[in-house]
Amino acid sequence: MKTFIVLSAFVLAVVLADTTKSSWNRVHKACQAKPGVFVDDAIFEKLKRNEKVTLPANFGVHAHCMLEGFGIQNSQGAIQQNGIKKAVQESVSDPAKANQIVSACSVSKSSKEETALGIFNCFGKNSVDIGQF
Repeated sequence: MKTFIVLSAFVLAVVLADTTKSSWNRVHKACQAKPGVFVDDAIFEKLKRNEKVTLPANFGVHAHCMLEGFGIQNSQGAIQQNGIKKAVQESVSDPAKANQIVSACSVSKSSKEETALGIFNCFGKNSVDIGQF
């Protein structure tokens, strides 16, 4: 029975990870196709390797497009609490910790692009993976 539970949990984790990654790829591809939103994929590869990189001027635009695609921000840049909560809960199992991260990452900035960058930064600090890792 224990083996079944462990195996089931592992399969669920793999399925969720695959779903998150495929969603990330789908949303990224759609954002890359929009005029003014494209960012060279070499930038993302450097970020994944924690290399120092100069972000292009439109990086915030791309970040907002991604979070809009995930339902974390709307087109005007407002943070969608259900979307951010869902994203956090997929990475954090402790409800109290998840609520704390949702609050910490739900900070509106001066623009939708700055808000998006802030959310990604907060997700990174709190190991919330929506596919960016």
